[in-house]
Amino acid sequence: MKKTIFSVATLTALTGVSAVTANAEEVTVKSGDSLWSIAQAAGTTVADLKAENNLKSDLIHPGDVLSFNQTVEVSKDTYTVKAGDTLWAIGNEVGLSYQEIMTINNLNSDMIYPGQTLSLVASVEENTQTSETATVQEVEVAEEVQAEEVTQVEETQVEVVEEVEATETVEVQETGAYIVQKGDTLASISRATGVDVDTLKALNSLKSDMIFPDDVLVLTGEVPTTPAVEEVSEVEKIEVAVETVDQAAEKAEADRVAAEQAAVEKAEADRVAAEQAVAEKAEADRVAAEQAAARQAEADRQAAIKAEEERVAAQRAEEARIQAQKEQQRIAAQKAAEKREREAAAQKAAQQASQPVSQGNGNAYTIALNLSKGKSYVYGANSAYAVDCSSFAQQFMAQYKGKNIPRTTWAQRDAGTRVSNPQPGDLVFFNNYSHVGVYVGNGMMVDALNPSEGVGLRAVSYVHGYVDGYYRY
Repeated sequence: MKKTIFSVATLTALTGVSAVTANAEEVTVKSGDSLWSIAQAAGTTVADLKAENNLKSDLIHPGDVLSFNQTVEVSKDTYTVKAGDTLWAIGNEVGLSYQEIMTINNLNSDMIYPGQTLSLVASVEENTQTSETATVQEVEVAEEVQAEEVTQVEETQVEVVEEVEATETVEVQETGAYIVQKGDTLASISRATGVDVDTLKALNSLKSDMIFPDDVLVLTGEVPTTPAVEEVSEVEKIEVAVETVDQAAEKAEADRVAAEQAAVEKAEADRVAAEQAVAEKAEADRVAAEQAAARQAEADRQAAIKAEEERVAAQRAEEARIQAQKEQQRIAAQKAAEKREREAAAQKAAQQASQPVSQGNGNAYTIALNLSKGKSYVYGANSAYAVDCSSFAQQFMAQYKGKNIPRTTWAQRDAGTRVSNPQPGDLVFFNNYSHVGVYVGNGMMVDALNPSEGVGLRAVSYVHGYVDGYYRY
């Protein structure tokens, strides 16, 4: 049995298109961008971007401003594919459908690659009878198969088929055409029109299930029940392989650049974080140092204040010691002078002892001096062994004049008569009448002064304070 391979010629008459050039553009680099992603979005190449912006490497940084020229280089008859192009986008650019571009360039799929040159003009003979059977070339085959058998073609490979069985044609009812809407798929169109997906693809020479809004799909005509598998040349295989390799290489380059970009951004973020950490630590150290210096300064100030207070206290203590020493020296000198005065008075009194100086029972000096012998000073006492100043004056006056005068100094003052010319035997009062002594003449007296000084002869001037007056009884 013989098999046949057939092809159907379609009328296409295309004319050339004019070149279009866009103005220069700028783009600001954002985090995550790379030269490859920017080139894809801008419709240019990484090499052009680098040349346009004088870049020595693929490294860019967020905030960089890159300029590029969006120029569509289309001659009258051809178009050179750029990175990011698709057949659909090129068709929109030049005013053709992507199916027409595929037909003109004998493309088996919609896969293209940068640098590929596509023809935009073709002229083929129009078939006047759409219902005619295509020219059939008969080929002898080694083995006969039944007409019902269908050659299976795997999706992942392209087989070179030398011959296929001439197949029956299936008539599709004439329903017109369908304009693809946004969101349509071949399956949804098949359900809406009743034309199965394979028939739709065969009628419209679709090599894949990809369709685009505003595409016009033919719904009527004769189609083979088994699609013909086109013969693919070794050159086309190589071109597809090269295209695949180029795309893989381009993706690898994009991944590399993206990785480098991510590494740069991470390094930059790490650097900024490190600088921030260093700055924060430096600021913390500065504040801590200032606080430590302030605390030390305050401690030094307090220490200085304390030292000054101690110095002043020591100075005052020294001054007080010197003053006390001077006072002691003054008192000692005064006491020495008083002692000398007493000794001189005692000598003078001894010289006058033989002279009578008073009326009454004996010499006042002798009586007072004898009366003081063997007695000690005890406050409030009045005995032969212990007396105070007023009891001694009371005992003296009893022996000297035989008079009993009051016991206290104030009462004794009131009992006597104040005189301005004191004589031996008169009483002399001191310091608001708080002390009394027996005047024995020549500025001397005998009194009971205090526990330390005792009872005896001393100068009137020896008593500290002042003299209230002399009284006679």
